Amino acid sequence: MKKKVMSEKNKRILNIVLTVVQIIIVLIAVIASITIIVNPGATAVGKASTSLLPVMSDSMVGPNKDNFRKGDLVVSKKPDGKKWDAYDLKVGDIITFTNSENRVITHRINEVIDAGTPNVRYITKGDNNAHVDTDPAFVAASQVLGIYKTHHKGTGKTILWLQTPKNFLLVIILPLAILFIYNIVVFVKMIMDNKVAKATEKAGGGTAGMS
Repeated sequence: MKKKVMSEKNKRILNIVLTVVQIIIVLIAVIASITIIVNPGATAVGKASTSLLPVMSDSMVGPNKDNFRKGDLVVSKKPDGKKWDAYDLKVGDIITFTNSENRVITHRINEVIDAGTPNVRYITKGDNNAHVDTDPAFVAASQVLGIYKTHHKGTGKTILWLQTPKNFLLVIILPLAILFIYNIVVFVKMIMDNKVAKATEKAGGGTAGMS
């Protein structure tokens, strides 16, 4: 009988631990979702080591493997001065930067000026555009926020759809909130059941001693 009680007690403890873990996961998911879904500006992209950028236009449509279109998701890697050095880029590389309106742009380097010097600048162009970029006309190495690493076809459509407050609320926030509340209820119930079980076990032990 004692072994059975101990087994049930251990099971309750395990369930409590699992519930706490689920609650932590839900909280992390909420924070991660907000971080990923919010359309990144220059500050966010500049701080992140890797940025996930939903493509907003067809300026980079083309026949090359690294071409992408509206609705795709670009993975841009922040320059680290080693493998990803913003001062040592070449024609054909794709970089992420911002224009005067603080809009994030990912275009290909069309020309390099003062290569190999601290004053190196890049002229960029979207592969599907007729002319080179004019805003900005030059991208300094210090202005390179990221270097293209890869892209995922169609994935950006989901993020763009979720950027709508209503869709984000219905698909992300509401289900997570329900799951969070459910886990809180289950957690409280487990604690109460555990207290009742202990009280019952203690009462049973006291009765056995009196007999």
